[in-house]
Amino acid sequence: VTMYALAGKPVLLAQEVGSLIVSATVPMVAHWDSKNSHADEQRIAKLRRISQRYLNIFVAVAVPGFWLFSSLLVRLWLGPGNEQVALVMRILAVGQLASLLTTPGFNELIGRGNLSIAPPLLTVQTVLYIVLCWFSIKTIGVLGPAMALAAATLYGATHFLIAFYRSRA
Repeated sequence: VTMYALAGKPVLLAQEVGSLIVSATVPMVAHWDSKNSHADEQRIAKLRRISQRYLNIFVAVAVPGFWLFSSLLVRLWLGPGNEQVALVMRILAVGQLASLLTTPGFNELIGRGNLSIAPPLLTVQTVLYIVLCWFSIKTIGVLGPAMALAAATLYGATHFLIAFYRSRA
């Protein structure tokens, strides 16, 4: 548990920083959506595109950053002999930071008061995580939960983005 707490701390901090990039979009979408005008629909779409672009850049820098520098960070933070914490950090970074890519779409749904897409996908993602976790702990060992979380989160993020953009077409 301590290994996961230590590995997850920098990843969750990076996820929070990424979330701050688009945190103000919910009230903007709610305001524009309440007007029901074509110009405001275009503003919402532009806001989503810009938010998505900035998050794509953030994730494109953060994930390789974790992969390249997690060993150094862990060595400086915890000292030598904690390479497994760095490996868990890398795995968690892939899943957690990939989930950030859903934030512009999710924030738009919140602002519009329409969360119909999210609950079924989050339910499937949770069940998938539990099942993968159970199997991976038995087969892989201590790295299993990190891999299961990354896989379930990538699955959930991918399906959310597909469902969200299909509903916009």
